[in-house]
Amino acid sequence: MPLDLIVTVDTEEEGLWSGTFRSRQNTVANIQEVPRFQQLCDRFGIRPTYLVDWPVLEDQPAVRILDGIQQAGGCEIGAHLHPWCNPPLAEAVTPHETYMCNLTESAQRDKLVALTDRVQQRFGQRPTSFRAGRYGLDATGARLLAELGYRVD
Repeated sequence: MPLDLIVTVDTEEEGLWSGTFRSRQNTVANIQEVPRFQQLCDRFGIRPTYLVDWPVLEDQPAVRILDGIQQAGGCEIGAHLHPWCNPPLAEAVTPHETYMCNLTESAQRDKLVALTDRVQQRFGQRPTSFRAGRYGLDATGARLLAELGYRVD
């Protein structure tokens, strides 16, 4: 009996384990290693979903790498929301506000719309897969995702 395997990769800025949540000047040099991982996926017939966040979307070399893989049919590009670095940006971010579910409905919507539109601009397709950073999804966020056409969280 065939087994389905779903591989998702949080494709995001570096330095997240330092305990700080920078809204700007994040680096994404780690994306340079994605082709090595993709070769492994290709070898085993796995089509991963790269869930990209705002800093990745703003880095042209990272977008080129991921778009090349997508154009070759090797992956799906989804969205990954980190509230602290996804516009519109708040003046200050507290640890509480690093979870999407702790934002107001309006703030959740504004950030989701900005992220969804930016993924579509960068990759030519509207994303249908999503992951909230820090797994901070609530019923409000789930409803907003459905309204925006997402099918998978």
